[in-house]
Amino acid sequence: MLNQSLKLSIFFLGVTFFCVHGLSYDLINDGKYIHRSLTDGKFKILLVTNGSYFLSIENKTWLASSPGTFLRANGFKYSTIDKTLILNQTSSSSGNDTLGRYQTFKLHYSLYNDPTTIVDYTIYTYENYDMVRFSQKFPNGARRTSINNFDSVLSAFPSFKVQSIYPQDVGYLSFGGMMAGDMEKIYGKWNYLTLNINDGIGAGPIVMFDTSGNTLIISQMSEFMSTSLQKEGRSGANLNYGVMSGVDQIPANYSADFVVFYSDKGINKAMKAWGDMLIKFHGKKFNLVSNDVTSKYLSYWMDNGAYYYWITENGKTYQDTIMDIVSDFNRNKIPFRSLQYDSWWYGAQRGFRQGCYEWNGNKPSDRFPQSLEYVFKNTGLPITAHNKFWDIKTVYAKQYGGNYNFVLDQFTGKSLPDDQKFWDDLFLNGTRWGLSTYEQDWLNHQTFDFTPLMSDIALGKRWLTQMGNAALKFNMTLQYCMSLSRHVLQSLEIEAVTQVRVTNDYATNWQYGGQQWRLGVSSIFSSSVGLMPFKDVYWTTAVQSENPYGSKIVNPNTELDSLVSILTGGPVGPGDKIGLMNRTLIMKSCNDEGLLLKPSRPATAIDAQIYAKALGFAYGPNGEVWSTYTKIGNFTFGIIFAADIKLSYTVLPEQMGFEVQNESYFWSFRNYARVKPMKNITIDNECTINKFCLFHITPAITLNNNQIVLLGEQEKWVPMSPQRITSINKNTNALTIGLDGVPEEKVSISFLINQAFKKIDCNFGVNQRKMTVSIDEKLNLICS
Repeated sequence: MLNQSLKLSIFFLGVTFFCVHGLSYDLINDGKYIHRSLTDGKFKILLVTNGSYFLSIENKTWLASSPGTFLRANGFKYSTIDKTLILNQTSSSSGNDTLGRYQTFKLHYSLYNDPTTIVDYTIYTYENYDMVRFSQKFPNGARRTSINNFDSVLSAFPSFKVQSIYPQDVGYLSFGGMMAGDMEKIYGKWNYLTLNINDGIGAGPIVMFDTSGNTLIISQMSEFMSTSLQKEGRSGANLNYGVMSGVDQIPANYSADFVVFYSDKGINKAMKAWGDMLIKFHGKKFNLVSNDVTSKYLSYWMDNGAYYYWITENGKTYQDTIMDIVSDFNRNKIPFRSLQYDSWWYGAQRGFRQGCYEWNGNKPSDRFPQSLEYVFKNTGLPITAHNKFWDIKTVYAKQYGGNYNFVLDQFTGKSLPDDQKFWDDLFLNGTRWGLSTYEQDWLNHQTFDFTPLMSDIALGKRWLTQMGNAALKFNMTLQYCMSLSRHVLQSLEIEAVTQVRVTNDYATNWQYGGQQWRLGVSSIFSSSVGLMPFKDVYWTTAVQSENPYGSKIVNPNTELDSLVSILTGGPVGPGDKIGLMNRTLIMKSCNDEGLLLKPSRPATAIDAQIYAKALGFAYGPNGEVWSTYTKIGNFTFGIIFAADIKLSYTVLPEQMGFEVQNESYFWSFRNYARVKPMKNITIDNECTINKFCLFHITPAITLNNNQIVLLGEQEKWVPMSPQRITSINKNTNALTIGLDGVPEEKVSISFLINQAFKKIDCNFGVNQRKMTVSIDEKLNLICS
C-alpha cells in the first residue's frame, strides 16, 4: 500500500506545481488513479506503485516496463520477479537542476538477504522538456557485481519490453559500432518480432519513430563510459539499461542516468532537441571551436586513403616529402592551413603489440632526421597528430622505466595512461612542434580489447577527462576516431573535443565499393551533441600513379567526395600526390586563404530517408537525400543533395528540414542560370553517385515591386556561406549584402532580378577584407 507521506506529497504537488508544456505523470495505486497528469500533451508516463511504468504517445503505449527489474550483487542476481529484490518504499519530491524544475518518483529497493545494499531507482519529469529521466543511485555501493560477459548489465532501470504498437507502423534506428555509431547501425520495424537492436559496449542511442513526426530517443544521460544497454531475449526482448556487467564493485553514492526524450517534430529536430538538452545538462562550452584550425580551414591529410600513407617520395624521408608537399601547394596557390600526420610519424609497428611505444615529435627519427619541430618551424603549419592505443611496453609507463602511472592489460598487450601529468607533459611537448589537434584513433579497440576499461567503473571517464583537461590547458582540440557511441556522448563533458570521424577510412572505398561517403545519418547523431562530423581524406584527382593501394585503384567520384566533405561542416582534407592536386575542385570549398565556406549546420539525411530504410520505400526515397541550410539574418538558403537514387521521389518543402520561405526559387549547380519557382523538388535515377544532384533554394526579395533572387557565389559548393555572406539588409530604396574576403581576392555574386540573370565581380583591394554589394532603386549593381 502507498505510504501516506507519498500520497500527501503527490496531492501537494498537484496543487502547487504547474507544467508549461513539459511532462508530469499519472500514478496508480491498487488499480486506482491517485495522481493525474497535469498536462494534456501527446507524451505521457503512467506510473504504478509496484514499480511499473508505461510511456505513451497519443494514448498508445510505445514503451512498457519489463516484468521485473534486477540488480547483480554478492555474486547473485536479485530480481523483483522472484522477490529477492524488495521494493521497500516509494516517495516523491520536486526540485530544480540545470534543466529547470522537475518532479520525481523514487523506488527504494533492498536485497532480501543484505539490507545494507540498497538502490534507489528514480523517475524525473521536467517542466520544460517532454522527457523522462531514469536515475540509478547506490547509496552504499555494491560488491561482487560482475559476470563473465562484458556486453550485459548488472542493474536494470529502465527496462522496456519490445512490443508491437498498434495500429500504426513504428520504425527504429539503432546506432552502433565504431565511427560514432555509424558502422553497425540498424534500421527496422519496431514490434514483438524485432530481433536486431545493438546492445553491449558498442551500442548507441535508439530512435523510435512513426511517419507523422512522433519520435522517441532512448539513451544514456550520464556516466557514459560505465553504463550499457543489454538486449535480453529474442522476440519480445527486454531492453535493460544499467551499469556495464564487467564492473565488480560499485562505489558508494555512484549514480547513472538514462533518458527517453520525445518530440513530435520528426527525427532530425528530435535529435537536435535531445542533443541541446544534453549539452545544457552537462554544461558543455564551445569556446575552442573558433580556434579549431582543422575544422575552420583547409587541411592536407596523410591518413589511410591518402597518397602519402606509409610511403614517401622515392629515396626521401617523410621530412623531405612533407617539405616538398608544402612547396607544391604553395607554388600552385592552394591555401592549406594545416597538416595531418598519421601513425607513420611515430612508427606504430615498433611496439610489442603494434601500439604506440613513444610519441615524441621533438626526437629525431629515421622519418624526421631533424624532428617534427624542424618541419613546423620551416613551414609554420599547425599539426593534427594521430595516435592509436598505447602499447604495454610504452616508454612512459613506470613499469618499464617511465615516469607516469599506466594501467596495463597483459592479455591484450595494451596500456592506458592514468595520470593527469602524463597528458599535460605530452601536450606541452606537442606545443613545440606545432600540435594543434590531437587525433585519438582506435578508440573502439582501446575499449573492446582492454579489460580494465570494461571492469573499472571510473577509469574510462577519468582517461578521457584527463586527456581533455590537458588539451584545454594548451588551447588544443581533440578529434575522436573509430569512436563508439559512448565516446561521442562522453564528449559532452569534455570541452576540447570538437570533431569526430563519422565514416570508415577512405581507403575502404576500394574494398567496399565506394560507400564511404554515406554519412547523412551518422552526422545526425554527432552534430546533435555539438561535434563537427569529419568524412576523412579524399583524392581530388581520379588517378594517382604509384599509389600504395594498387595500380588499378582510381577514384571516379572526386566531386562527390569534395562536396560531401564541405557539407559535413567539419574538416576538409584532400590528400593527393604532389603535382596531382586539383586546385579548381579544392577551391570550391574555401576562400583564397583556405577559410572553409560551409553551411550553417552539417548536412543530414532527411527524415523520409530513414523512414524508407526502416519501414519501406513507400515512406521515402530509395537512395541518399540530405539537407542543410544557411541562415543569414531573417533569410534561409537551403541545400538539397541527392545521390544513388533508384526510384523517382518528390521532396516536399515540409520534408526539407528548413524553412522554405514564401515565393522561393531553386537551381541546380549543374545549370547555374536555370532558376525555377520552388514548389517541390523531384529527384530520380539521374541522381547517381557519379553524377549526384545538388539543388539550392533561395527566397525572393521584393525591392520597390522588383523581384530579386540572391543566388550567391555560384562557383562554390555552398554559394550562400555565412563565412562569405555576412549580412543582408533591405530598406525602402536599396538591398545591401555584406561580403568577407581576403586581399586581392575576386568574388562573383549572382542574382536573378525580375527574371534576368545578373552577376557582379567584387575585387578586394590589397588591404581589404570587407566589401558590400548594393542594388539601388534603379536596380544598379554596385560593389564597394
